[in-house]
Amino acid sequence: MSRFALAQGSRTARLAGSVGVLVRIELLKLLKRRIFWVAVVLFALLATMKFAIASVAVGEEMAFLLVPPGSWPATLAIPASIGPAFVGLLVIALFAPEFTWRTARQSVIDGLGVDRYYAAKCITVLALSALSVILALVLGFIGAAVGPVEWESNGLGAGDVQFLASYTAASLMAGAAGLWLSCTLRAGAPAMVAFIGYVVAEPIAAAILGGRSELLDVVLRYLPAGLATALGNRMAHYPEALPGVLEMAEVVGMSPPGTAPVKGLLIAVHVYVVVLFAAGYATMRYRDL
Repeated sequence: MSRFALAQGSRTARLAGSVGVLVRIELLKLLKRRIFWVAVVLFALLATMKFAIASVAVGEEMAFLLVPPGSWPATLAIPASIGPAFVGLLVIALFAPEFTWRTARQSVIDGLGVDRYYAAKCITVLALSALSVILALVLGFIGAAVGPVEWESNGLGAGDVQFLASYTAASLMAGAAGLWLSCTLRAGAPAMVAFIGYVVAEPIAAAILGGRSELLDVVLRYLPAGLATALGNRMAHYPEALPGVLEMAEVVGMSPPGTAPVKGLLIAVHVYVVVLFAAGYATMRYRDL
């Protein structure tokens, strides 16, 4: 074996060990934070409440809207409406106080370094995004299991995989935004106000400015909050169900739901994720802790 291969193998082993250490550190910190467990329980309660309300609205025979076949759209759509915002706010609640408490500075001084410290936070964002999806699936299975209708297991289809990927990407974008705000504002309350304020302000601005020009409409369509909403719209992932929904909307006098090409939306979301992670790193790297 050549010296180059040995050196490359050694570097890979050191990197893997370093990543493992970072994961263990962040996991220990995460499990000790009370706000993490409060957020998990609150997310589960809100999602369960939305399941129950939807079940009552359509009749008990629907069993939480989760009786396969056709269970996956509802299983994912309900938590997807609140999951990304929860991830973003939880990232702020977990990370921003480390600047206030000066633990971020101390971790860097103790030898972790800015690069590894920030990498650990990015890993945490990835883990929290995956956790929000896992919680959604667990709640869906529980809702179907306790429902009054017998059901059989139903495999994931192409639309279901696309919905899962979209939900995960939207959660990751919200988490990256929370990380960037935490690095920039370095205090929990201002970062949360900025996060919530943007989520509220964007659709208002889109409603006011929309329709003035085609170019402006395209720009508004690809703003972060709008992307998360569009990816959480089940009709974007299950076009075969759209005719029935349009017919129902016409009967009850509601506006039909809009859809957009998912591939373009996912590309835009991942661009936002990269930009937000890079902006957070630049803030950490070139600004005193």
